[in-house]
Amino acid sequence: MAIIEIAVEALGVIVRFLSGLVVDVVIEIGIRGPGYLIWRSLKRDVDFRSTRVALAGLGFWLLLGTAAYFLFFHASEA
Repeated sequence: MAIIEIAVEALGVIVRFLSGLVVDVVIEIGIRGPGYLIWRSLKRDVDFRSTRVALAGLGFWLLLGTAAYFLFFHASEA
């Protein structure tokens, strides 16, 4: 029984580590990447870790998702 509990705990640690890694990669590249490119085109000195970069990235994905929704569902009605 003790070996099974150790294995379950080890598996839990591995899953938590991998999920944290995936979340970090998604946030760093997926959200802050486009936000950095947007701010970099407007301003010369931009910190990649700033809040405004993250908000610009979120706004980018929100705008892209909204545009895709309207194009897919409303343009097909014509």
